[in-house]
Amino acid sequence: MAEIVLIHGAWVTTASWDGFRRPFEEAGHVVHTPTWPFLAGKTPAEINRDPPRGFGSLTVGKIADHLQPQIPQGAILIGHSFGGLLTQMLLDRGSGRAGIAVNPVPIGGVVPGPTSIGAILPIVTRWNGWNRPYAFTRERWHRRFANGASRALSDAAYDSFVIPAPGKVFYQAASWIGTRVDPQRRIAPLLITGSDK
Repeated sequence: MAEIVLIHGAWVTTASWDGFRRPFEEAGHVVHTPTWPFLAGKTPAEINRDPPRGFGSLTVGKIADHLQPQIPQGAILIGHSFGGLLTQMLLDRGSGRAGIAVNPVPIGGVVPGPTSIGAILPIVTRWNGWNRPYAFTRERWHRRFANGASRALSDAAYDSFVIPAPGKVFYQAASWIGTRVDPQRRIAPLLITGSDK
């Protein structure tokens, strides 16, 4: 039996892991789904209606600081998107014995592709966007994030667990500030997956 920590990315709550975690739990593994700062105990509807004060200016480093004490010793980390970047950062800090980064946000020093750049341009070109949360419309969620899903599945996800994202993390990803990791120093094994849909 293993302890597994599922780290969500931007624009979603831990409920996004519900279907993914079940097979692990049914196999007897213990699965943890910690959330980012400011989100604990809040429903997606509450977060969408009134994003927590300070959430928009939340940094990647503060998210990693918040998650690190919640990771059991020897856990396997699995993160998606920004959660994949956080997985790599946490492994660099010595948390977790192995990791999987599912379609991670590029680490500092890696130039993102045109799809990634197109997705963050509306966020980083807003006035004072580094201090404000950014919310997807239903249509933009389907075109830019759930682009491999049917419209019905995309809409169901949007209604169930989609929330705004902190604007500052996108500025950090675009400028490589606070998103660097040192793969040559890492001891823990890491699997990275990538795809366009």
